[in-house]
Amino acid sequence: MNVMRIIPAIFIIFLLIATAACNGNIPGKNKETLADTFSVKKDTIAPVNGTITDSLYKIYLTFDDGPAEGSENINRIAATDSARINVFIIGEKVFGEDSVKHFFQSYQSNPFIETGNHSFTHASKHYRLYYRNPDGVVRDIELNADTLHLKNKIVRLPGRNTWRINGRKRSDLPDDKKAADSLAAKGYSVFGWDVEWPYFPDSSHRVQSANTMMRIVENLIDGKRTFTPGNVVILCHDPMFIDANNVLQLDLFIRKIKQKKGYKLEHLSNYP
Repeated sequence: MNVMRIIPAIFIIFLLIATAACNGNIPGKNKETLADTFSVKKDTIAPVNGTITDSLYKIYLTFDDGPAEGSENINRIAATDSARINVFIIGEKVFGEDSVKHFFQSYQSNPFIETGNHSFTHASKHYRLYYRNPDGVVRDIELNADTLHLKNKIVRLPGRNTWRINGRKRSDLPDDKKAADSLAAKGYSVFGWDVEWPYFPDSSHRVQSANTMMRIVENLIDGKRTFTPGNVVILCHDPMFIDANNVLQLDLFIRKIKQKKGYKLEHLSNYP
């Protein structure tokens, strides 16, 4: 036997075995690619504690300063689109006119709407004076809760983008800190917002388009530029949706959220 012929043959066989091993083709070996080994399951987010958990990106549509003209359209769209939304109610408005009181009652009977507290007086629009008296702010919030028989402790402070959620906090201005801390100590969840839906009341009275709002939300999520990663709280106002075009944009935006994989409209009561 010619040894010089055997050596190349052995080398070729060894090379074939090594190649098969790399490709996962050896009998009895589980096939696994690098993509399988290092893949991360889609539609997951990193919550506050930094661990990975199965979840959807959650969008919270919130409406301030109601009830008002426009509330009826918001109520109708929530029911028609089966869209979970939150409304923040001002008590003085509820007891101001019978038609406005009717809007509030419609909100209360709509299973897709969660009603929150936006104070009884809305600071009478004198915000700096209002927050000089933190105890008065708390009394105003509690008066609203009592008179409207609100079933939760979800609150948004008048004129302030302030957060007090599960021990985490943020204030856009320093004057409301004592009031916000006092409310949190009483068990209230104080919600601010991550982005406001732009509205142009001095010109066309039109809101930003649904397509633009969708891009804004996607950028906030991708850039992790929200109070809680993977969760986007959007601020709107009831009077924005008197205009028929604005109502259409709201309807389109809700449909885009519901159609986009991994996105979900949610109530603030389920905010992490």
